[in-house]
Amino acid sequence: MNTEYLFYLMQSEHFNCYAESNSMRSGFPKINREDLGAYEFFMPDESNQNTAVSVIAEIDKLLRLVNEKTSVALRLRTKCLAEIWKNAQ
Repeated sequence: MNTEYLFYLMQSEHFNCYAESNSMRSGFPKINREDLGAYEFFMPDESNQNTAVSVIAEIDKLLRLVNEKTSVALRLRTKCLAEIWKNAQ
């Protein structure tokens, strides 16, 4: 099994719902080894796992870029508003 596939699988909504339903904690679920071993999931062949990982990794890369650009835009907006406010006084 591709470890990156497992990493993304454990971030999935399906796994999260399973972990929450088997956890005694609220908020951040904690799952014991027995429940983790009983988790059933679809495991495609290695080629399809690699393809899924590549696609999700590319999406993650794009999300990081969007977040970075959004942060820059928000800082610029704040700076512009401060300048407008300063000139209005």
